[in-house]
Amino acid sequence: MASTTTTYPDSLFFNALLAKIEAATSFIEIATFLFRTDYVSETRAHQIAEALKAAAGRGVRVYVVLSYSRFEPEVSEDNYATGSDLAAAGCRVRMAPRNKTMHTKLAIIDLIDVFLGSHNLTRGALSFNNELTVYSNTKVFRQRGTDYFNKVWDASTPIEAVEPPVDSPPVVIELLTTATTETGVDLTFSVNHTDGVDAFAAIAAPFANLTGATMGESVPPEARVASVTPTVAEGDPVFVAVRAYASGAALATSPVIQIAASAYEPPAPPAEPPADPPADPDTPPPMPFGPPTLQSVTQVGPQNITVVWFWIGPAGFHRFVIQQRDATGDWTTLATSFDQTPQEWTGPALSLDSAQTVRVVVYNMEEEWQASDELPITLEGSVPGTLQAPVILHAEIYESGGDLYIVWSWEDNTPEPPFDHFAIQQMDGMGTWQTRVTLPDSTTQNWTGAPLPVPPPRHFRVVAVDTMGGEAVSEAVEVA
Repeated sequence: MASTTTTYPDSLFFNALLAKIEAATSFIEIATFLFRTDYVSETRAHQIAEALKAAAGRGVRVYVVLSYSRFEPEVSEDNYATGSDLAAAGCRVRMAPRNKTMHTKLAIIDLIDVFLGSHNLTRGALSFNNELTVYSNTKVFRQRGTDYFNKVWDASTPIEAVEPPVDSPPVVIELLTTATTETGVDLTFSVNHTDGVDAFAAIAAPFANLTGATMGESVPPEARVASVTPTVAEGDPVFVAVRAYASGAALATSPVIQIAASAYEPPAPPAEPPADPPADPDTPPPMPFGPPTLQSVTQVGPQNITVVWFWIGPAGFHRFVIQQRDATGDWTTLATSFDQTPQEWTGPALSLDSAQTVRVVVYNMEEEWQASDELPITLEGSVPGTLQAPVILHAEIYESGGDLYIVWSWEDNTPEPPFDHFAIQQMDGMGTWQTRVTLPDSTTQNWTGAPLPVPPPRHFRVVAVDTMGGEAVSEAVEVA
């Protein structure tokens, strides 16, 4: 196979992608930010969707990952509708994490043909927009594209397991009253709904655009009063507002109100600074704002991890942010906690790859931050699993139809951790084991299906996998 790299500008990408999908014989893998098919008339995006469903109907394994970020609700609604339609036709569809936008536009056909560029699967992108996508079947492009897709796939959730998107209006905050206290300003407010809101906080700034704002202590979504201590001098104007936050990012801001000078008068500073206290060896120094200590990052399920850390710091705590490196090495937020205790979190990881380390970052009210050390994810417990390896009894490629028929035996010794599934794997043309199918029933010990389109001899193996991701691998067999 000759190596080729080329580009498809604007509307030329559609015909190239459609032709590869219609010619696919084994695998189609697509990850895209937006796949919209709910137009009134038929569009090129609709034709791509129909081609994917037709491919699944003729036995091609079609894998689709769609962005499902809470930050683009209209995109999530379009993707959920398209994904549900594809899943009903036999495509395997997953939705990307809610706390991060997946802006990828990637298609891989038969593990050989790779498209990567700017085209979404929409009417505009495939017909009218200025777009550019690169096509390549070179070994390095294939390997990197496949590795990236697998990481995105592993971090995503089957569409059957996600909550359908809720057609919620934008969060709208209205300030009701302001009240001056000895320490600052109390703001009472109303909000139309709190779907997706993690916390509220009052802010105060010397300018109407809120540049240089000071943020008060965060309050939970059910609270309707927030406080802040402005830092402007007496007599200067103060601009105040309330903000809603989700995953540490601002979700909505109320209208800004200017408080009259008489409404807020900061306490007058002392005439002279207090004298330094006398040296006292029994008096500890002020507690520094230091980083958390990451104690453990442990796998507790097929996709979940538990992160445990320890932190004691000065007053002014705002939030903890649990982060993991993504496939490109950048930090991605897994969760945000506004509670100083308990210092533990359990939830889905981006990946269980030990190279994608985890850390905890602590923020104070001034948005200063300190990051813990990094730790890889480790398997829960230190005792190796007792899973037995399968033994392949027979494997052949049928002359009629070209399907693989493979039979194995496996001893169910009630392993700990328990059995989860079998994975039938084949080595691709680059020497990498690729999973052809997973079988969750331990009593199913044979499989018939299409092998990867690689030249003979072809190599296969069967892997038993437990609920913690541990593997027991059979000997590989060669089939001409």
